[in-house]
Amino acid sequence: MRIEESISRRAPDGRGKTDLGSAVFLLGFILILAVTTIRTTMLPYAQSDTFWVISYVLTILVCVAMVAKALFLDVYAKSWAKLLSVLLLVLVFCQSSFLVLSWELSVVLALLVGSYGVDIRKILKVYLIETGAITLVAMVLAVTGVIPNLPFEKFGRIRYAMGTIYCTDFAARVFFLTLVFLLLFHKNLKILHLLALGVLAALVFIPTFGKLDFACSILILLLFGIHKYVGGRKERSFSKTWGAAWPKIGLLSMPVAAVVMFLLSYFYSPENALTRVVDELTTGRLILGKNGFTEFGVTLLGQSVTYRGAYVLENYNFVDCSYLNMLFKEGVLAVLLVIALYVILSKKYKDRPQVQYVIFVLAVNCMLAHHLIEITYNPILLLLLSDCGGLFEGSAAKDPESGKPGAGRGLVKRSGEDKISSQEHP
Repeated sequence: MRIEESISRRAPDGRGKTDLGSAVFLLGFILILAVTTIRTTMLPYAQSDTFWVISYVLTILVCVAMVAKALFLDVYAKSWAKLLSVLLLVLVFCQSSFLVLSWELSVVLALLVGSYGVDIRKILKVYLIETGAITLVAMVLAVTGVIPNLPFEKFGRIRYAMGTIYCTDFAARVFFLTLVFLLLFHKNLKILHLLALGVLAALVFIPTFGKLDFACSILILLLFGIHKYVGGRKERSFSKTWGAAWPKIGLLSMPVAAVVMFLLSYFYSPENALTRVVDELTTGRLILGKNGFTEFGVTLLGQSVTYRGAYVLENYNFVDCSYLNMLFKEGVLAVLLVIALYVILSKKYKDRPQVQYVIFVLAVNCMLAHHLIEITYNPILLLLLSDCGGLFEGSAAKDPESGKPGAGRGLVKRSGEDKISSQEHP
């Protein structure tokens, strides 16, 4: 049995535990999203010490709740998978508490384990509605002057944060909302929807000048647009080549992106023409990564790192690249674990090009942005263990371009009243 099947296959059991487990997860997810999303805004008290304490206590409680769900409510086909999941969480909790002094990795892994068996459509809808609503409220209050609309001068122009802490935070928020929207409604997407999202990306770009998130938004919209085109022309050679290529692209995108950024940053030198040009194109990302190797170094299990960014004028050292940011802060093992999870996610959905597109664009975005393990921005990893049957059920006929005779089959397997969320590959 393949590893991606072993960790996501659910054993038959009564509906009571499943429903209670889903309720526990969704309540915890709602609470975590609320506090983490509000903390990225300028809403009243969002940056206060009191709210920080509240969010810290809620984080601990939600992480404990996810462990309890795994131990007492989830039924795994393989008992070792449950023990491994809980042991991993306990070790990561220790790492967060005693070494890193930050709970980002703990939260995303706790929610990953806690999402086991929960309908992914409910998860994505909660994310879309909750974070979208908080972002919209903060934007309206900032534009109307109720809360600060923080300005930042760069590239010879004023950029506005639109109710968030920093202008690129707002742009990133809209980008990730776009990813989730495309996944959630992929079966009913029309060209008009893609065009509307493209207009939204342009409107966000105007005040924020968030070039990376604008480019990635346009890229993901183009990929979904091409997907619709090739879906109606499955007999053409381009459609077959396109469908056959994406399982490999999705699988390799994050490891390759990480290695490229590691190497370019580590070997950066102003005398090297290649690294100098890339550093200029990426607005200093390579030199900041190089400084990170010098200032922080690399550890196996992680360390406490103080990043100074945003409006800091002196001694700025924030590392935007997710892979390097994690490497310096969370350690080598954490980076390898997160990348491995995305590789497994890509393998699990090898016959779902929509997921491959999202993983690819996410991997590119995280070369220059730091949101890979921030659950308030990026919930994509939750597709790994959640019940994704309903998300893709009935869409097999729409995905013949994967280039394989059995494409899209078996994402949902029914036996009586029991529903198994893992893929059954022939």
